Amino acid sequence: STSGHTAIEAPASAGSNTIILPANNGSANQYLKNSSTPGTLEFASLGALGQVVQYKHSTKTDVSSRQHSTFVDVPGTDENGSGSIWECNITTTGSNKVLVIASVNVGGTNMNWLKLIRNTGGTDNDLGKGDTVSGKRSIWWGAYGGGGSTGEMYYGVDTVNHPILDSPGAGTHSYRVQFASDGTSHTCYINRSVYDADPYHPRTISSITLLELSA
Repeated sequence: STSGHTAIEAPASAGSNTIILPANNGSANQYLKNSSTPGTLEFASLGALGQVVQYKHSTKTDVSSRQHSTFVDVPGTDENGSGSIWECNITTTGSNKVLVIASVNVGGTNMNWLKLIRNTGGTDNDLGKGDTVSGKRSIWWGAYGGGGSTGEMYYGVDTVNHPILDSPGAGTHSYRVQFASDGTSHTCYINRSVYDADPYHPRTISSITLLELSA
């Protein structure tokens, strides 16, 4: 109804090309992309570009300790402040991945160990662990505190920050941390140092962040 025109031009080089358009107009904020058949176009959402679909975040501000070599869940609450276990829950769709960013502050004089666990449908899965070797602990993190007042975790804390890209599949998944120490004579602390008297008494925060990434 006005002057001007819209044109779709063939490429300058020789050759014949067929582009098949979708049968409908798609939805708002979608874009056109090649389908699994080159030349056949389809509408897709921006999420298909690997963007963040959703995120969940859980924090732990109180202190917990473990004086045993057997792993147990770190006490705390979930992302909604509920429950008695420090965890973070997310419900994913399709084949989307989850980027797990767990940041834990640890104190201890001897060996300190952490596991990163994902529970799906009542089944636990150890994440980010090393190879299975006889007589060794295959876990997410472990470190020696240095022993006595010369150790780096005696007056301060070590920050464990080891992101894991997980492929849990569709469903509801719960991510949590477990901790243990080198026997009943040594203690692994979360959010505090070993020497807890003035002026060496830090109180820190730990967190679990989950990012669902579109496939």
